[in-house]
Amino acid sequence: MILVNVGLVPLDNRPCTMIFPAEIGKIANINVHTPPKSLLGNFLEPGCPDSILKWLEENMRKWDAIIL
Repeated sequence: MILVNVGLVPLDNRPCTMIFPAEIGKIANINVHTPPKSLLGNFLEPGCPDSILKWLEENMRKWDAIIL
């Protein structure tokens, strides 16, 4: 079983952009890592891009790929 780690910066915290890709990744033995929900925006509020960038910088060496 090959297990891949991927970082994902979704558009916002809606299930269709944050949760569903992680669930689909599980089917393919891919661990999908997303920023904390509190850093992401939602339908009407923007996220915290500076904090998301910091999260990326702190974690990107742990992953095999990044999806932005």
